Amino acid sequence: MPRKTALMKSRKQTASEDRQKPSVMIGFLAKVGVSPIPTITRVFIEGLKDKYRFAPFFRNRRYGNTEAGSVTFWNVYYMMKHLTLWIAQLVRLGPDIAHYPLTGGWNLEKCLYFLRIARLFRAKTVAHLHGGAFDEFWEGLSPARKARANRLLRSLDAVVVLGDSWREWVSRNTDVSPSTISVVSNPIDLEFEREALQWSAGGSDRVFFVGSLGTRKGLFDIIEALVLLKARGQTPPVTMAGPEEQRGARAALEGLVAEHGLRHVTVLHPVLGTEKLALFKGNGIFLFPSHKENFPLVVIESAAAARAIITTPVGALPEFFQHERSLLYVQPGNSAEIAGAIESLVGDQEKRRKLGSAARDVFVTSLTRERICSSLDHVYRGVLASDA
Repeated sequence: MPRKTALMKSRKQTASEDRQKPSVMIGFLAKVGVSPIPTITRVFIEGLKDKYRFAPFFRNRRYGNTEAGSVTFWNVYYMMKHLTLWIAQLVRLGPDIAHYPLTGGWNLEKCLYFLRIARLFRAKTVAHLHGGAFDEFWEGLSPARKARANRLLRSLDAVVVLGDSWREWVSRNTDVSPSTISVVSNPIDLEFEREALQWSAGGSDRVFFVGSLGTRKGLFDIIEALVLLKARGQTPPVTMAGPEEQRGARAALEGLVAEHGLRHVTVLHPVLGTEKLALFKGNGIFLFPSHKENFPLVVIESAAAARAIITTPVGALPEFFQHERSLLYVQPGNSAEIAGAIESLVGDQEKRRKLGSAARDVFVTSLTRERICSSLDHVYRGVLASDA
């Protein structure tokens, strides 16, 4: 058989096999901006592409990112734009499954109506709960808004949460049927996982933070802790990197750094790709004293990198990591505890190594990309098999 003919036949066979796979319209990816959700979505697509035919939904926005949870002109504009694109993609593809992230604020209704519309196109619907403060947001909803959300939640085929504590919370506080709730942890980028698993445990005594810059992530608690350490004559190098969670947060942070003479502190813009890998590789103490989380991706990345981790016991973290064994927990807002934890790790290379090694063991045992993608595959197979 001529080579060209054989190649064409192989391509036709591949295309035919691809058409036989269940199709999944999954949101969201973005060409601009920085968010953990597109990273997680890409990992799922890459990890399950042999079993499903994915059609990623791109949700791009250039303006109003720091007020994404509020009713603003830009949110209304993007809501209408994204709704039009969502319906057009449903019409064009007719997917077997529609999978979309569920978060608080303005995005609650956006997610639920998107999925409700997908159901009209006979797609099975999967909502993926993100957002560390979703429980507080839910409790603050008006009775009418909560009733409307519960009505839409009851129609979903599956709700994915990031830990057993979130499964219990959703079962207890919403009308979601417990039988439709599944736990699927956050997966990290494959390239990052491969690189990070090769690094030595512990790393240097340099401190770093990666995440959104704002009050909720504990950035200003870090500044207070560094002021305490400076008064004791200790000034370990500290790097903070990320996008603004609140407008003006970067300027406020840089102002405090200058005001207190914290010359050892560097504030960077978001880091991606090789820059992010270099930051994790060149620093040994990951500091993330967030007040509210679901299951922070950056802590999972730090565990894969075998870095010594200082964080707060929020979200699903205590289900996987133990204090003084695989990381150090500090209470949210407690700058004295943050300072003490930094102090204990900067001066103890062996402790950094032991904590980093134990954190990596947790990752390898429970949080690898392969294991997590298998959990999502189980969810997809379950909804496809359901007649509901």
